[in-house]
Amino acid sequence: LNLSAKQNKIVGTGKLDGVDADLAFEGGFFNDRYLQLSYKSVAPNRMQMGVIVLRISAQGDELNGHYAGFSPLRETFVMGHVSLQK
Repeated sequence: LNLSAKQNKIVGTGKLDGVDADLAFEGGFFNDRYLQLSYKSVAPNRMQMGVIVLRISAQGDELNGHYAGFSPLRETFVMGHVSLQK
């Protein structure tokens, strides 16, 4: 997952574990501790999208949270845990 800050937005691309698709991410900080990202498939014909809410650790080297979205592979809504380390 590659994220970068552009003005007041966080944007990036990458993959999530267990997802065989390139995803585009966009979002921003809710406050100084929480980051909200929406994601969708880069492929226009693949109906995959969702939202991730992450909290920055006290040391500032981890983002932990949860995602909820739609999986075209499972043809249902999915949710789970996300952990990113610097």
